[in-house]
Amino acid sequence: MFAQEVNKFVFEISQEESGEKSKKLVALRLEEEEWDRVELFVHILKSAEKAQHAFSADMRSTLHLAIPALEQLHMTWSKRATTVKYARFWSALNEALEKVNEYYEKTSTSNVYTFAMVLDPRKKLAYFTKNWDKELQAAALTNMEETRYLEMHANNAVQTPAPLNQKSQAPDKSRLRELTPDGDEDEPKLAEAHLDPTKPWRDEFQGYLDARKSVPEGMMTIEWWGHNYHRYPVWGSLARNYLAIMASSVSSERAFSSAGITISKHRNQLKGDLVEALQVLKRFMCRELLFREPEVLDEEDWEMGPEEDPNKDKMGWDCFLDDAVENYELDVDMDD
Repeated sequence: MFAQEVNKFVFEISQEESGEKSKKLVALRLEEEEWDRVELFVHILKSAEKAQHAFSADMRSTLHLAIPALEQLHMTWSKRATTVKYARFWSALNEALEKVNEYYEKTSTSNVYTFAMVLDPRKKLAYFTKNWDKELQAAALTNMEETRYLEMHANNAVQTPAPLNQKSQAPDKSRLRELTPDGDEDEPKLAEAHLDPTKPWRDEFQGYLDARKSVPEGMMTIEWWGHNYHRYPVWGSLARNYLAIMASSVSSERAFSSAGITISKHRNQLKGDLVEALQVLKRFMCRELLFREPEVLDEEDWEMGPEEDPNKDKMGWDCFLDDAVENYELDVDMDD
């Protein structure tokens, strides 16, 4: 259908010209074999689009999807780079695989990617157990344990564990060609903790990894940690540090584009604080966060009065709907 419409468009614009120009336009029409080639090329690009969308959302934490997305993309393109059906694209696919390797190697310079994956309460170590060999699994787990130890004893530790060799904690790009497709696998059984009286903190470390507490459907990772921070306080502090990191610059680029619309040539005298306020206001309005839907109370609710929400933030946006003087007083003494 799409091919017919495109060829029809090319034919119609060619009729508006004459002579040599008309012939050149007619030559732009694609034959059936060329359309088959276009379809194959679209399939190749869809793999990249799927990987990019996997960790480019700006409404939730997606850093834990970075390594799986790159590995899945590499596996898909590697398979097509040896399939006769895609022979015309082998050269391009091999160059694309080199670029994927380049980005993949960059994940070895920081442990934020592996930590973000473990901090996903639905998966934890499941991806590593399925796709990484035993040596890399052990190295990743040891690195997490040492990092967590440093987090817990940052202020009072006299001696701290020596950091792992960079190669041992870095994802090995040679694994990319040995991956199996990632699915909704069950959480694997983890090795029992080796209780050590000199390391009492290992109980909580292993406690989170071994916990079988289910995550309600639709609950985001950050929300889950908000509810369970008290259970695993040090893991929670790591979640606060790592899950706030953006997996890509897409959301930042959107913010710059949106600011470019706000600061037009007719509004180029706006101060920075005003632009910031306008951007926040635009975001609130787009996400419908500024105003809440009015509550509809039945007759029984009117008699009993509105139910107080114990989790309601007393100093949230609702305070500005109340004319009480204390709602407008600053907590900071300006005379100090």
